[in-house]
Amino acid sequence: MRNPGISRGWLEDPRCKLCDYVVVVESRREQHYVELKGKHVQDALEQLASTIRQLRSSSPKSSVRCWIIATESPRESSKFQVLRLRFESQFNAPVSIHTFKWVHDLT
Repeated sequence: MRNPGISRGWLEDPRCKLCDYVVVVESRREQHYVELKGKHVQDALEQLASTIRQLRSSSPKSSVRCWIIATESPRESSKFQVLRLRFESQFNAPVSIHTFKWVHDLT
């Protein structure tokens, strides 16, 4: 689903920040959360977390993967990496960060 197309009426908090795309592969019980960012990738984690909190309760047993596609990649030693590890631990969801174009095969 694309953020502008989501009907916010059914969300627990209609004011929450949502990520750009959510791809659900029901046959494999997978949820893929995708956020497109410029260089403010730290904000991406907040949007991913907010979206997961809103949508994951409907399928708590689904496997979750998060993707950040950005024009700049944060440095490995940055504060972002600490936040990323905390996020992955909290949501049991790996976060992959790629710059510009990224293709992932869901089949």
